Amino acid sequence: MSQPQTPNIFSRPLTPPPVNLELEQKLILSLFQQGRLPEAERAAKSLSERAPKHGFAWKALGLILSRQGRKEEALQPMQQACKLMPQDAEAFNNLGSLFEEFHRLDLAQSCYQHATEVNAGFEAALDNLIRLVERLDQPQELLALLKRKLKVAPNDGHVRHQVDMLERNQTDSAPSAYVVRLFDHYADQFDHHLQNELGYRAPFDIVRLLDQHVPERHGWRVLDLGCGTGLVAEALAGRAQSLVGVDLSEKMLRRARERGDYTHLACADVLQHLQQAESGSADTVIATDVFIYVGKIDEVVAQTHRLLSPGGLFAFTVEDMSASADTATAEDLERGHRLERTGRYSHSDAHLRKLADRHGFRVLAHEATVIRHDKNQPLHGQLVLWQR
Repeated sequence: MSQPQTPNIFSRPLTPPPVNLELEQKLILSLFQQGRLPEAERAAKSLSERAPKHGFAWKALGLILSRQGRKEEALQPMQQACKLMPQDAEAFNNLGSLFEEFHRLDLAQSCYQHATEVNAGFEAALDNLIRLVERLDQPQELLALLKRKLKVAPNDGHVRHQVDMLERNQTDSAPSAYVVRLFDHYADQFDHHLQNELGYRAPFDIVRLLDQHVPERHGWRVLDLGCGTGLVAEALAGRAQSLVGVDLSEKMLRRARERGDYTHLACADVLQHLQQAESGSADTVIATDVFIYVGKIDEVVAQTHRLLSPGGLFAFTVEDMSASADTATAEDLERGHRLERTGRYSHSDAHLRKLADRHGFRVLAHEATVIRHDKNQPLHGQLVLWQR
């Protein structure tokens, strides 16, 4: 009698574990949020193999691979997620971001556009689309998108300023939110980009102007308005007895603090700081590329005169309205400043001289200069030096 054969359990096909979509989604999200990306990847891959028509698994897998720097691998699952979930705005936004990293800007724009169409309230996709359209220099499309953004966020000062500049609505200054967002984003590459790529030398040119007109003066008490990363401190090179820097951007101030040249740094609006400063507490006030974000500077001029010591100096730069591509109107000249299409303000020379006279300053210099280059074109401005 033959012996019964022992069954070969290893020859049987493995039965895939059952799918519990809700539980597995929670697990993948939890692992992802904890930064346990290899484990999250395994869980997402397993789910995509067992439930290949479940879009979440593909969306999660694509995002997890992308976060690990495996961009090429992330493309196929992200595309699959969009195919399976055509109404999922987040999936299309993720794919758009990936296409943008691949420099496929046309495809990125299409993905962002679709995301905003299927979910008009999904701000991440709208913000990405706005940023990309701005980068592509499409002003009419940008204006329409910014107006959509204002409906979602009516108190967003950054967006309001962009709408004003594109519609040529004249205002007196850029909102603080616009300046902070611009320079917080710009802080890490500010010095390199301005000096090496845009040819920016304004702080050094201002100090040169000071040396020309008051060569014997040293040991100044200096107030640096809109100090940014501290280029003025570098340009002064030991001339200052004390040096106070004021800026709205904390990230820019962090870079200025690293230079170690400032006696004190304050995160504040320049006008508010001036209003709170003690009369006669500074010998020199410097403002390089500050008034490109402040059009109406009357009160700044008045407060600067108050806090300067007798004979004190006020040195600053402006963009030149007369050198703008758009001819100044009678209203522009009467106002004395104009919001340009760039989002920056230009000033008229005649109005500046009137301000100096009105507030008791003696004009020492209004010197034409190229402040920097913008889109490979020279940006014309003035180096201005007044004495109290």
